[in-house]
Amino acid sequence: MFLSSVILILREVLEASVLVSVLLNLSKTQYVDFRWFWFSLPVALLTIMTYAYFLDVITDCLDGAGQEVTNAILQCLVYVCSFLIIIRSSVDGGAAKHSGRLMQWLMVIAIVGALTREGSEILIYITGFAQAEEVRTAVFTGSA
Repeated sequence: MFLSSVILILREVLEASVLVSVLLNLSKTQYVDFRWFWFSLPVALLTIMTYAYFLDVITDCLDGAGQEVTNAILQCLVYVCSFLIIIRSSVDGGAAKHSGRLMQWLMVIAIVGALTREGSEILIYITGFAQAEEVRTAVFTGSA
């Protein structure tokens, strides 16, 4: 159980951290203010908690495929925002100071979508095994 927790948490964290690091680097090269990142973190935390809380309702939608459809929508949202960010940054020539609000909002939406998808899976995993006393310590230790 310890190794399973380590692998699951690493898989989820690595996916989101690659996107976050690329967007932070891009925002530095595009001269986009970093306030978008500090705004996206509490919004992502709120959406993670909301998504995990309503997971049973979401799963029951669409004849039991609600969670899969929601995850697919979140992933498509991240892809579309990433694509638009790439297009926007290439149109600006790589160093425009007027990248502005559109770029910030695209980055916020991409980060919130990615963190919601990955973070909710971690939260669901940890809270699910927190109820089983015999594996609780291994899950918490592996997750940490």
